[in-house]
Amino acid sequence: MSADKLLKSLPVLIAQFDSLLSFDARGNELSNAVISAAFALMYRDATRLFVAFNDGIINLLSKFFEAMGKKQCKESLEIYRKFVTRKRTA
Repeated sequence: MSADKLLKSLPVLIAQFDSLLSFDARGNELSNAVISAAFALMYRDATRLFVAFNDGIINLLSKFFEAMGKKQCKESLEIYRKFVTRKRTA
């Protein structure tokens, strides 16, 4: 995938991952079968999104040292910072 496509698609993954991480259910709410099933589905989706996010970051880092312009390098660095923050949160 080209650097431009990565720079466009990774922020979308960040937004989706943030939406999944914002789910906040209390302990007593998880006893509800519907909420528990939704949580299980969201956890599965979050795992898959994180794998895609991680692969995209690795791909972006490999392109970082090849032929990126200054603007693309700045965008890449910002995306990488967000990735590290989300990785610590997850």
